Amino acid sequence: SSLGGSFTANTKDKNSNTYRAGTVYHNAGNNVFIQNFYCTNGTFDSTMTWTVEMSGGVGYPTAHISLYKRSTGTPTFDGETGLNGVDGSHSTWTLPSFTPAGDNEVSVAGGIMGNVFTASLTSIADGAQSYTAVNYGVGGGVGYLIQTTGTAVAPVFTFSGADTHFAGVNIFFK
Repeated sequence: SSLGGSFTANTKDKNSNTYRAGTVYHNAGNNVFIQNFYCTNGTFDSTMTWTVEMSGGVGYPTAHISLYKRSTGTPTFDGETGLNGVDGSHSTWTLPSFTPAGDNEVSVAGGIMGNVFTASLTSIADGAQSYTAVNYGVGGGVGYLIQTTGTAVAPVFTFSGADTHFAGVNIFFK
């Protein structure tokens, strides 16, 4: 899940799966935060519910939940990259490049901008490759890409308007 706001967080679900927290990325003004939580060997069903616990000064928190399943085997975490400390008026933001360890990895990219009331995320792409939207909306969203060739990826987030604050993360699983 990707989270925005000023807080510390923990993720739980009804099946007591174990979630690992990724790095917290935030802009220099500390008013836009994002963090991934992931579970690579959980038990999931069609009646899943999640609880995201937050503490601290919360602005407008959001939680994006998405599930990905390998056709065989258990996925493993490969790495993550994110954009930290970004300020300046832009409608596009590019995350740092990450090269997956091999072919056929899933890249899950999430981003949030400070202008949560007027600018919507319209796309996430890396060159000619577009991420499949999981949840694009006002202020940010999440998308995924199956990186079939194992080459470097640097997602570009495009919003419908400009703002001065952004934080983003891209996480890879093999």
